[in-house]
Amino acid sequence: MDALHAYQQGLAALQQACQQPGDQQPEEQQPCSEQLAKCLAILLNNSAAACLGFGAYESARAYAHLALRRAPRDATTLLHLAKALDGLGRYSEAADACEAHLNALARQLQSSNSNSNSSGFRLAVTAAFTDGQRFLQSLRQRAAEAERGEYNEAGMAREAAASTTPRLERHADFIGPVQVADAGEGRGRILVTSQPVRAGQLLLAMRADALCYDSEVPASFHPPPGQQRSRAHLQLARQLPAAAVASSRLAARLSYLHANGNPVPPLPDVQECGFVPAAARHGAATGGDAERLQAGPAAVAAEEVAVAARAYAAAVAAGTSASQQARYAWTRGLLQQTTWRDQLSADSQLLDGICATNVFETNPRLPAEQPATGGSSTGAAAVAALETEAGGSGLWTLAAYFNHACLDNTERYFLGDFLFVRASRDLPAGAEVTITYLNPLMSFRERARALEKRGFACGCELCSGEIEWRRRQPEKAAQEADLLDCYRVLQAQIAEEEADSSPTSSATSSTSSGSSPATPAFLSTHPEQRARRRRLATRLQELLSGLRDATRGRVWRAAALYRPYVQLAELLQSCGDFQEAAEAYEEAFGSLAQQRDGDDAAAAGAADNHDHVSTTGPLLAGEAAAAAAVAAAAVVGDRQLLSPGSAVLVAVKAAVAWSLVGPAPRFGGDGITWQEQERRREAAKQRTRLWEATARGLWCRYFGGNQELFEARFAVSLRRLRE
Repeated sequence: MDALHAYQQGLAALQQACQQPGDQQPEEQQPCSEQLAKCLAILLNNSAAACLGFGAYESARAYAHLALRRAPRDATTLLHLAKALDGLGRYSEAADACEAHLNALARQLQSSNSNSNSSGFRLAVTAAFTDGQRFLQSLRQRAAEAERGEYNEAGMAREAAASTTPRLERHADFIGPVQVADAGEGRGRILVTSQPVRAGQLLLAMRADALCYDSEVPASFHPPPGQQRSRAHLQLARQLPAAAVASSRLAARLSYLHANGNPVPPLPDVQECGFVPAAARHGAATGGDAERLQAGPAAVAAEEVAVAARAYAAAVAAGTSASQQARYAWTRGLLQQTTWRDQLSADSQLLDGICATNVFETNPRLPAEQPATGGSSTGAAAVAALETEAGGSGLWTLAAYFNHACLDNTERYFLGDFLFVRASRDLPAGAEVTITYLNPLMSFRERARALEKRGFACGCELCSGEIEWRRRQPEKAAQEADLLDCYRVLQAQIAEEEADSSPTSSATSSTSSGSSPATPAFLSTHPEQRARRRRLATRLQELLSGLRDATRGRVWRAAALYRPYVQLAELLQSCGDFQEAAEAYEEAFGSLAQQRDGDDAAAAGAADNHDHVSTTGPLLAGEAAAAAAVAAAAVVGDRQLLSPGSAVLVAVKAAVAWSLVGPAPRFGGDGITWQEQERRREAAKQRTRLWEATARGLWCRYFGGNQELFEARFAVSLRRLRE
C-alpha cells in the first residue's frame, strides 16, 4: 500500500510535467516527451504490480491498461494484466493477455539472438517464457471449468487424495443454469433452473467459502455438553468472524443467508457475491479487455489522470478494509465498526446461526466399493484408502439456497473442498432444484424425526406417497413395521456372526483346508461358519418374502427392501452361493427403482435384455460409454432411482457376483454335466457384462462419466472381474 501511494505521487508529478508548457522548440520537446511517457508507463506498471500484491485486481487491471496505452507490447505489463484478469475470474481474457505476454517475450528472444553478449538476458527471458506457458495452461484450464464446466475430476480426486486437508485452489468455480429466485408466499429463496437441463448435467461446482477439516480441530477443543454439531462444525463457527472481516466476498455472501430477526433477506446481488453464471462469463470473455490490448495512441492526459485516480481510490478502499465493499453485510449488521481503535468486527452470534443451518459435511462421497462381509484384505485396503479422504464441515453459500426433498432431483458429491451438483433427471426451465439433507434409504419415520429437529416436514413425492400408502393400506403398513422390527433383531445376529469371524481365522482355515489361493477373500471356507451363515440367509429370505408382499403395489420400496437384500447377498456370497447372491443384488437394485403398474423389480427384465447389450471384445471409450448407456436404459428404463450412488455400487457388486458363477473348477463341481456348466458359465458372463455396463452407464448419467475416476473408485472389484 505504501508503494502504491509513492507511485501515485510520482504519477501525479509526471502528469503535471507533461501538461506544463515549456520554452523549448517543438523539435527539442520530443525526446523529453518520450522519456516522460516511458517513466509514466513504468510507474503505471509498478502500480499494477502493487495492487496485485494485496488483491486489488480491478485497480491492477485499470493501471495495466493505462500502461499498455503508453507501451502496448510491454511483456511485464501484459503479464500483470493477465494476473489481474485471473484474479477477477475473467479467465479467457486473462489467457488472451497471457498469450500477448508470451508473444512479447518471443520477440525479445528473437532480438537477443543477434546479440552475442546477452546470454544472461536470454536465460532470464527463457525462464519467464516457460513460466508464462505454465500460467497460460492453467488459465485455459480455469476458463474451461468456469465457462463450460469441464473438469478433470480424476485429476482433482488425485489432488485431494494427496493431502489430509485438501484445498483445490488451482480450480475455478462453475455456476451453470441455476439462479436464486423468490419462492413466494413467504417460503424464502430457492434455486431454480434458468433453462432446460438434462439428467447428468452439471449445475454447480464450487470451492468451499469456508471449511474446517476434522484434522484441523485443535486437540484441546472440547464441545459443550449436549452439543449435537461436530467438532469441525463448531470450530468453523469459531473461525468464521475473522474470515468474514478479512474477505468482502465472504461477508457479502454470508449476509444474504440470515434474516437476523427481520423479513426474509433479498435475493443476493450477483456482482457483490460473485455468483456470476457461466453464460455471463462466456459472454464477457468474447468481448472485453482482450480486444483492446493493442490500443492506439496514448489517451489524453485528463482521461489518464481520472482513470488513475479512480484506480487508486478503489485500491485504497480494497487494501484498507476488504469488507467495506460488502454493502449488505453492513446493512444487516453482520459487520460492525468497533469503538475500540476503530476496528472492524463481525457478529459472531449471527454467524453461528448461519453456520448452524447452512453447513454441509464433506459427504456424500462418490460411490465406491466397500469391504465384503467376512473380512477381505483387498477390500479392506481399498476402503482404508477411501477413509483417508478428509472429512470436515464447510459453507458453500450458493448451495445453501437448495431446499430439501427426500426424493430430490440432483446428485451431489465432494472432491476435496469442491462440491459438485448434477441434475438427476431432466428438468424444464424455472423448475425448483432440490437436494436431500438425509439418506433417502432411511425409513419414513427416521426421516420425519430428523426433519422435525430442523423445524419442518417434507412434502415430496416420496413422503406424500408414504403417507397416502399408510392411509389406504393400514394392515400392510403395520405388517411392514412388524417385519422390519424382526429384521433389526436378525440384523444384530448377523452382525454378531460377522464379529466372530475374523480375517485371521478365515485365512488359517483356508490354508489348512487346502483351498486355492485364487479363492475370493470374502468367501468363508470354514464349514461350520458357512452353515451358520446359510441358516441366517434362509431366515432373511423368509423375512424378505413377507416384506415383498407387504410392500407390493408401492411406488417406492427401497427403505424396506434395499438393505435386507444387500445383506442377504453378502451372506450368500460368503457361503459360496454366488448365483443366489447375484440375484439378491439384482433385487436390491430393483428396489431402488420407481415401481410402475405392479412391477416387482426393475431388475426383473434384465434377463430378457442382456443379449442386446452384451459386448464381445474391447471397445473404444466412446463405444464403451454408448454401450453402458444402453445397458443402464435396458435395466432402469425411464424410471427414477431413489439413490443413484447406491445403484452404481450394487450394480458393480452384482457384476462381481455373476463373475464368480461357473461353476468354475476352483470352487468345485456340483454334479452337473460339462455342457451345462459351460452354458451356465456363458450366461453368467453375459450377466457380468450387463451389470458392469449398467454401473458404467449410471456413472455416466449421474456422476459425469469420467471412466478413469470410475476405475479408481472400483479398482478391486474391476480387477476381480478381469481375473
